[in-house]
Formats: sequence, structure tokens, C-alpha cells
Amino acid sequence: MKFAWPLAALVGLASAMLDANHMLNKHYEADLVSRGLMKRAVDDSYPPNVDDPYAMLTTTYPAYKMEVPIDHFLDNPRYAPHDLGMFHLRYWFDDRFYQPGGPVILMSAGEKTGESQLSYMQDGVLARMAMATNGMMVILEQRYYGNSVPTADFTARNMRFLTTEQSMADIAWFSQSIVFPGHEQQDLDSESAPWILYGSHYSGSLAAFTRHEYPNLFTGAITSSAITYATEDFGDYYDAARNFAPENCALNTHAIMGLIDDILLSQNSRDKGSLYRLFDLSGLTEIDFVTVLANGINSMIKTHWDIKHGSFKWDTYCLAMNSKVRMYKTNEKSEKAMRFLISEYRPMYNLEGATNVLANFIGWTDEWVISRCEGNRAECFSRPAYIYQRSSLEETWRPWVWQMCTEWGLFQTSTTPLPKGMPLISRLLTSKVGRQICYKSFSILQEPDTYQINQYGGLSFRFPRVAIINGEMDPWRAATPHKIGYEFNIPQDTGLYHLIPGAVHAWDKLSVPQDRVVPGEYPPSAIAETQSYEIWLVQQWVQEWAAERASRNIIPDYYEGEDAMDYVNKYGKYFVPNEPSDSDSGSPSGSSASVTSPFDMFKPFEVETTPTNNA
Repeated sequence: MKFAWPLAALVGLASAMLDANHMLNKHYEADLVSRGLMKRAVDDSYPPNVDDPYAMLTTTYPAYKMEVPIDHFLDNPRYAPHDLGMFHLRYWFDDRFYQPGGPVILMSAGEKTGESQLSYMQDGVLARMAMATNGMMVILEQRYYGNSVPTADFTARNMRFLTTEQSMADIAWFSQSIVFPGHEQQDLDSESAPWILYGSHYSGSLAAFTRHEYPNLFTGAITSSAITYATEDFGDYYDAARNFAPENCALNTHAIMGLIDDILLSQNSRDKGSLYRLFDLSGLTEIDFVTVLANGINSMIKTHWDIKHGSFKWDTYCLAMNSKVRMYKTNEKSEKAMRFLISEYRPMYNLEGATNVLANFIGWTDEWVISRCEGNRAECFSRPAYIYQRSSLEETWRPWVWQMCTEWGLFQTSTTPLPKGMPLISRLLTSKVGRQICYKSFSILQEPDTYQINQYGGLSFRFPRVAIINGEMDPWRAATPHKIGYEFNIPQDTGLYHLIPGAVHAWDKLSVPQDRVVPGEYPPSAIAETQSYEIWLVQQWVQEWAAERASRNIIPDYYEGEDAMDYVNKYGKYFVPNEPSDSDSGSPSGSSASVTSPFDMFKPFEVETTPTNNA
């Protein structure tokens, strides 16, 4: 008996199909051309491949430096032998909205260079927050990234000072010591002005954890897609695709990868060779081969509401995997090989449907991945052993790999404990395979010490004045309190936990100039509303900071005489003491009666704790 459960259920998408020559259909093509995006459909690289894609921004925003200790924890044996030296962290700031009394809003650059984040001071939610609160914007580069490196190279011995704990201490040091050029007469350190932390992904983790560890220095933190949970085996990364991939994209990916795994695990050299030739990837190891084949399902993370920050890869991938018709040409030899392998290894599949989907999978992988290799396939898609031993500062991939190997883990694997089942990448891609890079690069054999991250709360992270914002369809959601199916009792009365409907990774980080806004469309209404709520939170927190100061008769230097009394009268009456504690529900401390949310429908945010779509 033949079963076609993953393949025969394909839904016709004739109005959105690619033709036999895999050109974009006329409607889709016209839409792309009308927006000047045709090149992006072919080449999804961003930023443009130029010598310095950030030249205009670095002219607008010069880099400054501040000295910080190489080792903040001289009594912690974890960092022995200790180093008493100092090194420079780079930072950039924008004071065009700043007025006395406004906050300092700091965004860590996280695992990226500082230059790559400068645009968010122009068109990001960072700029909108500063405009609404008369704030100062700051981008702070993290240790070991960009040009903020304390050591001469990236050897394992020199990487010991790269920890999340040390990076948080850098932010705290910076906030207490900074004197901004041009503002030398103003006290803008974190003891004299309200400081708000902002970040996404790893920089969002730093924002949340730094507020947790240094609550007296930082008034609040807004996080976008922040990772709060570390785990070696991160198979749950694919939960988002399993639940939200359109139509049968996930089911068909699972079916094709199951077929491919059966062939590879059979150890039949003839059939394995036939499979490799179908993809024109002869010469690759099995691990390199299946890593290439994971490109399609992995492209979900690249989607974005603003095409300049996204890619068409995911759309075209699922279009191909959902299609009932052949979207890519195949020759007679390939057709025969596909039919033989399906009949031999997955005889329960509908042969016609399975052959079409496999052909589309091969064609898409060739168009979007393999054909972009201009040289030898093995050179493009594998790394010789000596590459891992390079440790100069030019090997900018090493710092984040070090952090994964020592603290975070997060190796994306095929692990799918029942009842979820349905791996979407090869079963060969295990956490053991993922950790091979740790030994090859740093001779690390032990598992990452995830306690160093999870001690702050992990999936149950909560802290006063820390907003946890995630995209509903973000693969990284699985490492946050919004993990699908996780039964964390998220406080419903605070509005500090929110899933953005239909959003993927850090979609609320980007904004657009007012003259480009199309209400309800660009940015999407869910993004605009979320950003407005984030701005409202910052406004409230700044007022609470002022209220707490006024209650203790601490008046900023720029208030004198009658203005000082006005300050006390304005803010002091709103102060409600509420110190952070382990039993805190997560609600903001010092609630101010003078601020009313313009988005009451977001208080509380509705929180999803169970899957909404079983793909």
C-alpha cells in the first residue's frame, strides 16, 4: 500500500508558480520590477558588496573610544591568569534629540561590528525612542568584536575574557564613566541620568541580563528577539518552521530529507554517488553535503517586512516545495535516478508527487546555493582543517564560535523528541557534530557551561522593567519565554511580554522615516503598534526614574530655584516604592499614575503558550 501523506496533499499554487525555466511568474515579476527589486530576487546579498558599505554612516557618526578593564573579576578563578590591563571599547552617539532630563538609550552591537548597527540611530526604533523622550542614543561595541579587541589574536588562551559576564560589566563600567564629547558640563552617567538598554538577539540578551545584574544603574530594558536560554542541543530552532511554514513546505522538506538520510545511512556507495551527482556536489563529506541541503529550511530567518533587510529565499523555497508542478527542468538521466531512489528507499511515497518535489528541491538548491559557487564545489562548501587553526584578528568568525562553545551552545540540530517528530534537516546533524568546530578551533572537548547563561532565568526569565518582545514565527523564539508549548506563567498584567503576530526575527528593531510611512502597510501595523508601545514604556520608565529621584529630593543640576521646586511637585507625588526582588511578578517598579498607555489593547499582551498551527 502506498502512502503519500507528505506529498500528495500538495495544494495547487498555479497563480504563483515559476515556469519550467524557473523564471518568476509575471505577476510576481511585475511586482518586483515596480519596486526596483529584481536584482534582489537574484542576488540576496545585503549590504551591497562594496569596499565600505557603512562609509556614509561612519562619516556621520565618528567612532569614540573608552578604556575599560580587560578583567572585571580579579577574584574569579574562571579568568586566571588575570590581567590588570585596560583596552578600548568603541562607541558612537547621536545627540540630535537630546535635551536635559532625557535618557541615555544604549544599544549594544552584540556579536556584530559597531558600524553595522549605526543605521538604527537614523531609522530604527532607537531613533523613535530618543525623539519621543529627548534622549541620547549610543551604540556600544562589545569586547572581541569589531575593533574593540583586548588581545593580540584569537587563540584559545586569549579568548578567556570573552564571556557574557565580562561584557555586561563593560556596559556597567561605561555607564558610570562616560563623558560624552560636547557634553562635558553635564552629568550623564547612570547615577545622574536614566539609562535605558535596548538590543536584539545576543545584544538583547545583554540588555536583559545587564538590567537584571545592575538594576541600580539601568532604569529598564527593551529587548527584541533576545535569547534568554542556552542549550547545547537546539533542535527546537525548527519549531517555528514546523508550525508556521506555509502549506506543506515543512512536511515535504521532512519527507525529502528522510529520503536523503535513508540513502546516506544505507552505506550503498552506488546510490550515494547517484544522490551526490543529482545535486552536482560530488566530493563533499556527508556532513558538508547535508549542511548545504539545509539552506532552504534555514532561510526562514531571513524574511523581513523591509526587503532591504530580508531575502526572497524563504518565499521561493516554500513555493518550490509546495508546487504540484515541475518548476525546474531535469534531464532524462536525472529523472531516472530520482525515480529509482524514491522507489528503492521510500516506496510508500506517491512516485509522481515525490519526484516533482525532489526535482524542485534540487532545482531550488542549485539556483539559490550551488550555482553561486564560482569555483570548485568542495572549496565552496567545505573547510579544510587548517582554516580552523587560524587565530589572527582577521578571523572574525572565532569570537561568536567561542561563545557558543563555552557558554551558549545553540547548535541547530535535527533533534525532535516525540511527539513532535518530523526533523527538517538531516539526522546526521547532531549536537556532537555541531561541537566539532569547538575542538577544531579551540581544542575544547567539554560541553558548553550553559549555567553561566541560564542562571539569570532561562526560559523563565523575568525582571522588573524588562520587556521581552518576540516574533511569532521567529526560530529563535524557542530560546525565550515565548517558546512554543512552554508553560511558563507569563505575567498577564504587565504588558512586558509580547508576541508580534506574523513576525520573524527582530522585526520591531527597524523603523522608517515618517515621509515613507504608509499607515497599516509600511511598516506593518503590528510593527508600528509594537514600537509605539515600546516607546510608551520608555516614556513611563523615564518618568518613574524622575519620580523616584524627586521623592528623595535629588534634583538634577539643570534645575534651579523655582524650577527645582516644580520638579519635585511634578514628579514626587507619583513615586511608589517598589524595589526588585526574587518574588517580583515582573511588573514595572514605581508605576506612574501620570502616564496612560495610548495602546490599551496591548495591556496585557495576549501570550500564546501552545502551538497555533500544526504543520
